[in-house]
Amino acid sequence: MLAALGLVLALSVTQELARPETTDLISAGTAESTLRRAVPILLAGLGGIWAERAGVVNIGLEGMMILGTWFGAWGALEFGPWWGMAIGAAGGAAGGLLHAVATVGFGVDHIISGVAINILAPALTRFLSREVFADRPGGGITQSPRVESVSSVDLPFVSGGDLLGWTTPDLFGWAADRGWFLVSDLSALLSGITSSLSWATVLALALVPASVIVLWRTRLGLRIRSAGEHPVAADSLGINVYRVKALAVVVSGGLAGFGGA
Repeated sequence: MLAALGLVLALSVTQELARPETTDLISAGTAESTLRRAVPILLAGLGGIWAERAGVVNIGLEGMMILGTWFGAWGALEFGPWWGMAIGAAGGAAGGLLHAVATVGFGVDHIISGVAINILAPALTRFLSREVFADRPGGGITQSPRVESVSSVDLPFVSGGDLLGWTTPDLFGWAADRGWFLVSDLSALLSGITSSLSWATVLALALVPASVIVLWRTRLGLRIRSAGEHPVAADSLGINVYRVKALAVVVSGGLAGFGGA
C-alpha cells in the first residue's frame, strides 16, 4: 500500500512539473486503459500459478490465450458476449488439455510441449479465421467481424453508478475535478478503475481470491499442491497424481483462454 501511494506521489510530482505539456499522466482514462490491458496478463499469470502448483511448467499460456481469443470471438459472434467468454475459456482449456496429455500422460518435456502449443495455436487460428471469418463483413484472416462487448457498470457512491434506480454521487469524479495535489490524482485513478467497469473485468478480479481460496484452503488445493511438491508421497496417500495434475493444467489453460477472450 505504501509503495502504491509512493508511486502515485511520484507521478503527481512529475505531472505538476511537466504542466501544461502533460496533463494525462494520471487520469481516469489512463487508469481504465491500464486495468483493461492488465487483466488478460493477470489471468494468464493466475493460470500459470495453477499449473506450477501442480508441478507442471505451462510455457504454452500464450498459445492458450490465442485459442481463447479466437474461440471467444467466434462464440460472441454466434451466441453473444457471455457465451463468447465461456467458449473462449473452453478453447484455452482445450489447449491446456493438450499440454496435460503431452506432459502428464506421455512425459513430454514441459518446455517443448509449451513451445509447440505456442507455435500451433497461431497457425490453427489463422486457418480457422480464413475458413470462418474471411467471408463475413468486417472479418478477415487476422481479425473477426465486430462482436458485441460485455456490458459495463459504474460502482455506486464512488463513480456515480445506479442503485435501485437512483443515481448515486460520483465522489471520485468530483474529487478528481477539484485540482487538489495528490488527492485529485489519486481520485482520478480510482475513478478510472471503478467507472465503466466491464463485468468481465469484475469476474476476472474475483477469480484471484477464488483461486487463493481453492489452492490454499480446500482439499482439492491441498491435493494439487501435494501432487506438485511431492508426487510420490501424494500417490502413497491414494491421490491420483496424474488426474490432479491434468485437472490443474486444464484449469490453467481455461484461465488463459478467458484472458484471451
